[in-house]
Amino acid sequence: MKKFQDKSAALPVQKLKTQCNNAEKALSAIFYAVFAEKKVLDRTLSAYFKSNRQLGSRDRQLISEGIYAVFRHLGIIIKLLPPAEQKILLNEGRIKPDECGKMLYCALLLSNCRFAAMDLWKKNYSLRELNDTVSVREKGNAILKFFKVPVQLTDNDFIPSELRELFSPQVSAEKYMELIHRRPPMWLRLQGDKKAVCAEFDTENIPYTEHPLLDNAIAVYHPRVNLRTLKSFQSGLFEVQDAASQLIGKVCAPGKNFRVLDLCAGAGGKTLQLASMMERKGTVVACDIREYKLQELRLRARRAQFPNIQCKPYDGKDLKKNYRMNFDLVLVDAPCSCSGVWRRNPDGIFTFDRNELQEITQIQSKLLDYAASGVRHEGYLVYATCSVFAAENENIVNDFLQRHEEYRLVKFENPLRPGEICENGMFQCDMDVLDSDSMFVAKLQRK
Repeated sequence: MKKFQDKSAALPVQKLKTQCNNAEKALSAIFYAVFAEKKVLDRTLSAYFKSNRQLGSRDRQLISEGIYAVFRHLGIIIKLLPPAEQKILLNEGRIKPDECGKMLYCALLLSNCRFAAMDLWKKNYSLRELNDTVSVREKGNAILKFFKVPVQLTDNDFIPSELRELFSPQVSAEKYMELIHRRPPMWLRLQGDKKAVCAEFDTENIPYTEHPLLDNAIAVYHPRVNLRTLKSFQSGLFEVQDAASQLIGKVCAPGKNFRVLDLCAGAGGKTLQLASMMERKGTVVACDIREYKLQELRLRARRAQFPNIQCKPYDGKDLKKNYRMNFDLVLVDAPCSCSGVWRRNPDGIFTFDRNELQEITQIQSKLLDYAASGVRHEGYLVYATCSVFAAENENIVNDFLQRHEEYRLVKFENPLRPGEICENGMFQCDMDVLDSDSMFVAKLQRK
């Protein structure tokens, strides 16, 4: 894994002060956008950079690393605020300006990042360096003790109990809490000449690791590498797709000449994977309610030269007559809470409203019902989410089976352990297994 490198290490003190001010200002703006305006962190930060083009690459590195560190460890460092100010932050997105520097400094320490600008914050607090070999909980307790906060961290400060009780029994809450503070690597799926891709990565000094269990998966550990400039990307030799997501395609296991419907295709990561597994034969019909996502998929399919992908708009309702019982395989990668990807989007832990779960599960049930009508006799229906909540996963599948006697769960080979069979037709990938997101998948067959 490539070690963290501070681009601003050689800057003079005055420019480091400007960096600190820029980071504090950015954090305040992002807090307001996420908690008051209910915006998503990654898109909000991207929009912030676009509207503040005067920020150079060094400033952006500190701001990006710092803000993600703050949200990743917010359950700990929010305790640096008095209880009344904690509520104001979470409900209104407002925070006192002098608190932003403290939060950024402590969060970066918890993330084992070292920026030259941190020395300026350090002078304000004189907080001694933390032992990087101890757990996040131990480091967090040390920080709270230094600032004379009379509490000890509990599990609720990592994942609130009202969220943990939603976890599927297949998900280890203990492992989830341990990993939620670590950003997973960027996973790529190869769909072309593996040697050519690896050779270019070596030439460009991009560190990567080949996964021992997924033939076409490699992890890139450089957090800000621009892959779009690489010839292998422009030639369609690889796609960005999380390792857990790649397992869904393995469970689908389409035949070469299958007719496949990807009902909630989005930007098409799984669409491209299925088309590749089918050796560019058969047909994959990709549908989504968002036209801009389908436009992105069209560009990706064209770049990788997939002739067997068709993009069709979808209105989120029952399938058209010409789609009914017309597919060998229908994949429903349903919209969900995204609780399985909170390592990448840590704001979700603090912004997810449990009251919205009922609405989400109703949508999932309807989509699965609609998708079922498209499967031929003895064809397959695959349901997947990037959630760790039972209500969105096995509960949805079991309720579906109560309504549809014409379907049954079918066993399949464990996508990570060749020869091992998932007898109950369901599989949950925990974050620790691949150092990835978490996802759920179930495979059903029309009788």
